[in-house]
Amino acid sequence: MILKKKIFYNKLNEGEAIFIPKKFAHGYACFGKENILIYFLSKVYNHKTNKGIKWSDKSLKIKWSIKNPIISKKDKKLPTLPSN
Repeated sequence: MILKKKIFYNKLNEGEAIFIPKKFAHGYACFGKENILIYFLSKVYNHKTNKGIKWSDKSLKIKWSIKNPIISKKDKKLPTLPSN
């Protein structure tokens, strides 16, 4: 597994998008009162093969700037990265 981290802040306007390549882990924070997020997938979604990393994994060293984040039940159950 190759682990590199890139953090960027971007305010998108209506009609703009961010492209995340296949098999790249990603996280995001939304700061508006209402936010719309749309995923375009390269194949039909299958929850059995879906993978992820716990958003609060300390090894990622991400300083989330939201004090009380709303995290989905699914994302709360994700594992941390294995330690070396």
